Amino acid sequence: MSDDYLVVVTRDPSHVPTAEAQRRVADVLSRLAPNAEDSTVQTSAEIQLFDCGENLERILCPRCCAEISTDWWHERLDDDEKGAGFQLAPHELPCCGGTVTLNELSYDWPQAFGRFRWEVMNPDIGDLSDADKSALEAAAGCELVVIRQHI
Repeated sequence: MSDDYLVVVTRDPSHVPTAEAQRRVADVLSRLAPNAEDSTVQTSAEIQLFDCGENLERILCPRCCAEISTDWWHERLDDDEKGAGFQLAPHELPCCGGTVTLNELSYDWPQAFGRFRWEVMNPDIGDLSDADKSALEAAAGCELVVIRQHI
């Protein structure tokens, strides 16, 4: 059986919200997904990848919009993770020669790197509206990335 997760990550990969902000966002999520099977909050000492699972369709260069091969991306993931989480060092892009971190790539469906996440299992809701995302960001006090993970 497969599961779907709504994962909310801070846009700044190193930012961990205050305990009060964490509680406020958890409250908003529980109102948005009242039928969810489970919800968790996780903080890590290291930066990790919060992926969209089977939803990933493609990765694009944020500079020239060329599609980035998943082979190149996987190699950069291996290069970037040094046993203490992801370093998010700049990498030269194969398409246009620009340099970006893995967090700056354009992911279709969204993915993000970070040290903190809220996660709701099988939320049983559709896509969040702009108003829903704004409510989450107001509760968090920072910009967020909303990830729909399917595993």
